[in-house]
Amino acid sequence: MATSAPVFQGSVRKSTARGAYDKWPVLALASVLLFWYSTRAIHTLLDAHGDPYKVFGSFWISGWAASHHLNPYGFYSLTWHVYPYKGGPLVYDVNLSPPCMLPVFQLLARFPLRSCIIPWTFLSALLFVTGTTLLFIARRGEMQARQILWLLLSTLVIDTLWFGQDYALLFLLACFIWLLTCSERMTAAGVCIGILLAIKPNLVLWPALLFFAGYKKPAIVAGMTAAALTLLAALIYGPGIYRQWLNAHSLVPHHIFTTDISFVGIFTRLGHPAVGVGVVAAGSLILLLFVHRVRPLMVDVCGLALCAGILCAPLAWHLYVLFAAPFFAARRWARVDTLAAILMALPPLLEGLVLGHSRIGELAVAMPHLTGVLIMTASFLKPSLSFRRIAYPSS
Repeated sequence: MATSAPVFQGSVRKSTARGAYDKWPVLALASVLLFWYSTRAIHTLLDAHGDPYKVFGSFWISGWAASHHLNPYGFYSLTWHVYPYKGGPLVYDVNLSPPCMLPVFQLLARFPLRSCIIPWTFLSALLFVTGTTLLFIARRGEMQARQILWLLLSTLVIDTLWFGQDYALLFLLACFIWLLTCSERMTAAGVCIGILLAIKPNLVLWPALLFFAGYKKPAIVAGMTAAALTLLAALIYGPGIYRQWLNAHSLVPHHIFTTDISFVGIFTRLGHPAVGVGVVAAGSLILLLFVHRVRPLMVDVCGLALCAGILCAPLAWHLYVLFAAPFFAARRWARVDTLAAILMALPPLLEGLVLGHSRIGELAVAMPHLTGVLIMTASFLKPSLSFRRIAYPSS
């Protein structure tokens, strides 16, 4: 069975005593700027005259509903809702996180909504800084400045704070998984993968790819952990909670947004959802056969699985790139990698001009994000295809 190497080799230059951590000022400055931006995000989320609360409002009201024995996946006044384009439908951004996350949202709902936003936003910024710092230390300071800036100041991070999303926690969890994988702590890595899988079930291919690649222990542990958390939620809220969750997915047409860059979402916007399902089925099968035949390093399998979780899921926002970011930034970037990072971080500025008006225009607006993810996927395939294994540092 292939294993992950615990030290840098090959194309990654060795650290030297002098200059190994010369990017500390970049990390410090980017962290300060991120915390400064957090204050701007808080101001917007609390602006009662604008569009307050956003996604955080959906999380909070979901927890409140669960605490009051109501449907946590229902539509309420505090559920964030928008008109995606003039004359378009009113879309409720109902909480679609699986039931295992409801205890967290119930905890939030024990406090007044507005008083939660400040600590939530600053904590999110702290989690991004903590994860990036862990990667920086694990790589012995060998991160490029553009990698640090991308991990802390790209639109992916900025929008997470702006909308009150919960992706910072998942980013930090992905950083832990990378560290555990590189140090060959398979059981602990499997547990963390299972937790992330339970929170984001669209990553269901992850344990399957690990198993087919020969990493059976972490695959089984991940599957058991995810199943245990799923069962625990069913015991707490009753089996019907999953029916309510699935029903919410069917009621919200998120595929109309160009920031849904899954193949299913893209082909559904083009009017051919069956084609999207076919592409996902074929792509998943090809990936399973590939990892079974080639047996890539576990870190590359994890990277592929995270990319597959974006491309092959029923729904995947472009911000899901944050889950794969620690793996993508774990080696030096060539120019094409930098291009991918830029494409994935571009804001969807033209989305409002094309939604509901032009299917070709919607495809064009989604293409930068999709192209970036495809290039990132290729970066995880390249070591195996070229028969050059890139090694990683231990934690």
